Amino acid sequence: MRHALDDERERRKRSDHDVLPALLASVLHPQARCVDAGANAGEILNLLVRLAPEGRHVAFEPIPALAERLRGRFNGSVDIREAALADAPGHVTFQYFPDHPDCSGITPLVTLSQAEPLKVRATTLDEELADGPPVQLIKMDIEGAELAALRGAEQVLREQRPLIVFEHTLAAARNGVSSLELADLLHGADYRLFAFDGRGPLDGREFERLVRDGGYENFIARA
Repeated sequence: MRHALDDERERRKRSDHDVLPALLASVLHPQARCVDAGANAGEILNLLVRLAPEGRHVAFEPIPALAERLRGRFNGSVDIREAALADAPGHVTFQYFPDHPDCSGITPLVTLSQAEPLKVRATTLDEELADGPPVQLIKMDIEGAELAALRGAEQVLREQRPLIVFEHTLAAARNGVSSLELADLLHGADYRLFAFDGRGPLDGREFERLVRDGGYENFIARA
């Protein structure tokens, strides 16, 4: 059963990857302001820029080398902020895997190579997005830090009401990121939860079950 679930998770991940461009194209207008939390190499950020070329986008990437690469790639068209999202500002130790930067995190979900601890700035979405035009979309792929990041976005969720596209994996749930708490936080902010395949609105138990037993990893929260 474990192998079957792993196969289903990989199949669903490929399907979600194919669905995402159409999903974003259906909700973004040219002036939409987007946030890419966990921008990594900039694949999704590039898509956001193409779909909303007039938006004042913000990207968060705590790994210095990747943040610098993003600045060069987007050449001033995106506000690249070298920071990790959390529920309070300060500094945290970020575990960086040079061979697998996409798996790096404050509390990594997997260990694929020797980690290099980095001292990085931590910040909240409420602090970072207090000024400027409202945000229409937040994409969040931050390796298990999604609950903390959303706890630090209470004002943004309440006042700006962005669409949230986020990853929440079985590994995160097993590593102490409560699926029920995540669902309760979003429901408490009057958001509805959906899977990428359109299933929903999801209550907390169904959300937890899909993550635990259904191979689901990518979700949408809509105000």
